[in-house]
Amino acid sequence: MFKEYKNKIKEAVGEKRMEMIISKSLYIICIGSNDIANTYAQTPYRRVKYDIPSYTDLLASYASNFLQVCYTNNNISFVQLIVHFEVIQCSF
Repeated sequence: MFKEYKNKIKEAVGEKRMEMIISKSLYIICIGSNDIANTYAQTPYRRVKYDIPSYTDLLASYASNFLQVCYTNNNISFVQLIVHFEVIQCSF
């Protein structure tokens, strides 16, 4: 999805300007307990494949991979990652 967004910017303003915009942009990535409640609890196929600890590991892996791709492609020069998981009570 990030590559698609970059292509849209490139089409609108050209390669050089797109690179400047991407390199100077602020990226906010939020993951938290609501991701578990919204995707794990409401979609039964996730519960069949994952328990809660493995699903939280999966979400953290997705976030980590995204940040690594951005950093590797020089899109993000500094990243501060704050992870906040609230205690949620659910019965599955």
